[in-house]
Amino acid sequence: MLLLRAILFIVIASGVSAGHAMAEDDAGVKLFKNHCGACHAIDPAAPARQGPNLHGVLQRKAGTLEGYKYSPGLKAAGWQWTPEQ
Repeated sequence: MLLLRAILFIVIASGVSAGHAMAEDDAGVKLFKNHCGACHAIDPAAPARQGPNLHGVLQRKAGTLEGYKYSPGLKAAGWQWTPEQ
């Protein structure tokens, strides 16, 4: 889980989005697509999938993305997503 969080941080922090091209062979992009991309989008214009859209997740309070139905536990988490999370 920690590895996936680190990968997510690297992918998001590197600016991957519909408007920002990155090499398809980039390891972080591949790992995100293989492990996270089926449930999560990172394009700011993309709707939520099975999981919430992760665009702008850093510094966002857990369980607060408008329009996504979170579990009661995540809604009550009370912490923010940071590179350390």
